[in-house]
Amino acid sequence: MKNRAWFLSRGYAAAWLGLLGLAAALRMYHLPGFVVNNDEGHWLIYALDKRLLFEPMRNSYPRPDLLFPLIVSVLVRLLGPNELALRLFPALVGSLSLFPLAALVFQLTKNRAACLFAAAFLAVLPLHVYFSAQGIPDTIALFFGLCALVFVVRASQTKELKNFVWMGIWMALALLTKATALYLWGFLAIAGIVLLDDKRGRRLFYAALASAVIPL
Repeated sequence: MKNRAWFLSRGYAAAWLGLLGLAAALRMYHLPGFVVNNDEGHWLIYALDKRLLFEPMRNSYPRPDLLFPLIVSVLVRLLGPNELALRLFPALVGSLSLFPLAALVFQLTKNRAACLFAAAFLAVLPLHVYFSAQGIPDTIALFFGLCALVFVVRASQTKELKNFVWMGIWMALALLTKATALYLWGFLAIAGIVLLDDKRGRRLFYAALASAVIPL
């Protein structure tokens, strides 16, 4: 059986659906049940007035990590400027984060039990549940960062150009979602020396990293 085939088998499909349902239930339970806090209000203001992303105004300064307020602005148009519009996307993406984490663990270990355990652990991890249920971009940036790490591992193993390209795309999305993803970018810049032992692979790796930071 190929490495990816077991994801589609009936037994494992039921396990994945169960974990996804559990993660979504924990993160979406009573989403509009408490008022917007200061951090959430900060992002909601950016979503309501997108000029603040590009122009300084009073105590507000332009932000390069603008992806989250742009997405929220679409939900605000559909649902209104409320808690649900602000928190729905982080909760959805937080739930889906099980899959890139599982893929990363499977790429590293080739162990199905470890892969499922990692997904189950993230599904119920209190800190991740807490941040996923808030209208802030942290868990979305984590999702993109995990996707980038999956392709970092694939690129180091296969040296295929498409994996380096996807690594750069996911890393760019993480940076545009939350600028603190620069910590991951810096870690990868150092770790690339160890991860890739051939000149071509290193050139592609650092080219992808450099291109990822350009949009930011």
